[in-house]
Amino acid sequence: MKKNTKIFALVMSIAMLFSAFSLTAFAADFHYEENNYNLFSDYRCNTYVDFVRSQMLLNGSGSLSKTVDSTVKDKVRVYTQGVITYKDYTFDIGQNSSEEYEIWLAGDTVSAGKRVYGNTSKEVYSLSIDNDYSVNGITKAMVYDFYAGTDF
Repeated sequence: MKKNTKIFALVMSIAMLFSAFSLTAFAADFHYEENNYNLFSDYRCNTYVDFVRSQMLLNGSGSLSKTVDSTVKDKVRVYTQGVITYKDYTFDIGQNSSEEYEIWLAGDTVSAGKRVYGNTSKEVYSLSIDNDYSVNGITKAMVYDFYAGTDF
């Protein structure tokens, strides 16, 4: 192999290595959404999670939607908590709660969301979202944990 060919091959190998690293570094954005119709009868519980790594921003929300009309008014509330945990076992946390509302028509929705701004100089270990849904004083939780390197 000529000297110039060897140098070109070495430069190309290094460039490919850096481009693969760049793709991996920016592939850490994460999105998850789930609808659950089994938590409460006549309700859809929605969980939404979005993580933007470049901004170290975790958006989490939960919503509770009535799926059928009713003559009885239900008292509903949604509570959301988001946590960014770092590899040094420190964390950033945010939480929010809706007011308690009375709903009875299909499509009526109550939601709560929270943005958690993380520390861009730290390495993320996990993301957690805890949505608590309350209907007429009965509260049920849906908790989601996502791990760096496994889920995002």
